Amino acid sequence: MKIVAAMCDKSRGIGMSNGIPWPYLPGDDIYYRTLVAPKHQDQRTANIKGRLTWISTKEDESKAPGVINIVITSKPKESLIPTNVHYTCSSLEDAHQYALDCNIAEDDMWIMGGHDVYKAAIEHPFCSYLHLTRLFAEFETDTSFPPFEHQFKLTKDPEVHKENGIKYQFEVYERMKTYQ
Repeated sequence: MKIVAAMCDKSRGIGMSNGIPWPYLPGDDIYYRTLVAPKHQDQRTANIKGRLTWISTKEDESKAPGVINIVITSKPKESLIPTNVHYTCSSLEDAHQYALDCNIAEDDMWIMGGHDVYKAAIEHPFCSYLHLTRLFAEFETDTSFPPFEHQFKLTKDPEVHKENGIKYQFEVYERMKTYQ
């Protein structure tokens, strides 16, 4: 499994009122969509999200071909909008097992938030990579990204980008061997 997230550098903020608090960053959107999309016609990926993250998902993203949408929630599947959830479960472990049962490779399972789901993924032994967009700006947030530095190491020096007055970079972290 892999985590994909974006956060403010100092506050670690990731969301506000169930949305993204910073302006649209086209380069980040392209990076994100390219990263999590199936790479060929026969490939399937699993997008694993908590309920509130699912509710904030754009309709076009939730209907991407080849994507299995798994939502971690205690609510019934029928209560979720957008409605094209393939499976609901109560834990990351259940979501992981369902994706395996759908013959989805570990590297094609994407953890997409929110805070509690990220926290569980950081602790999960099968979560091998973290793809993080780090924004060098601060915004008002009510949700933060959990600490991960004790279990993941940066794989290379990232390049800094700038759009809409915001500097950001794409960081890729790999789980340290001692935490596998």
